[in-house]
Amino acid sequence: MDRVKNWTIFVALLIGLVACSRGKPEVFRDALVRKVVGLSDIVLESGYSEAKLNYLTKDNYDGALAVVDKQAAAFDSLIREIEALPTAGVEYGDELKQAAIEYVDAYKALQTFDRREIQQRRASTEATDDEVVQAAQDSIAVLMDEKQREFDRVYQTDTAYYNVLRGFVDFHGL
Repeated sequence: MDRVKNWTIFVALLIGLVACSRGKPEVFRDALVRKVVGLSDIVLESGYSEAKLNYLTKDNYDGALAVVDKQAAAFDSLIREIEALPTAGVEYGDELKQAAIEYVDAYKALQTFDRREIQQRRASTEATDDEVVQAAQDSIAVLMDEKQREFDRVYQTDTAYYNVLRGFVDFHGL
């Protein structure tokens, strides 16, 4: 009878260990995905874009730049939250976390690129010398090319993140 009881306890502990080890990757993945989904809150639902536009239509460049700074702080906060996720005991957790950070960082660079555009717009509207105005407007055209590269970087890091996530899910059988 004691043998059966000991065996039952052993099997229960073994099942518990297997469930815990399988649960860690799933818990990590779910927490990380929730954080990355928070990116859409910063980009779409937070009102930053609308606030920037409202300031810009009133030629309030300082207000628009302050909104860009707040948005950058929100991205930084999200990156810190992702960095804080524990990966101990989760195979390939560090790789997945790094891919997510690179994706969020690329999105931050794209969204905060507005800072440079706003500064150039300010220079073109506040300048009185025609040559300075023309130079500022030419610079805006160059910035559009640079912004396209930022879009490309977001696409590349997005693809990399989802490929690493897919590999993580497949590896852990989630």
